[in-house]
Amino acid sequence: MKCRNAFTVVEMLVVLAIIAILAALLFPVFARARDGGHRSQCISNLHQIGTAVAMYSADYDERIPYAVAQIVPPMKAAIGSLASSSPRSKCCEPWLRLRGAR
Repeated sequence: MKCRNAFTVVEMLVVLAIIAILAALLFPVFARARDGGHRSQCISNLHQIGTAVAMYSADYDERIPYAVAQIVPPMKAAIGSLASSSPRSKCCEPWLRLRGAR
């Protein structure tokens, strides 16, 4: 009788095919998990920016930073009328409303 100590080529190909199929099934799962991680990091960053703007606003007479007013459209609308073309008047409008200087 012949003693068999090694795998045949067919057995090795079957094992490799099974591994390839399992890897193909798992790659999309890992990609979704990575995307979920990026999404939660982005939400955390936005939360930190919002907290920083709120703290700035609390320290500086309810004014928001000029850059935030220029970048974020909802905050532009919250400032009030943007009919004026002067960036300085857009920046100072909340402060002027508080002082009644309109």
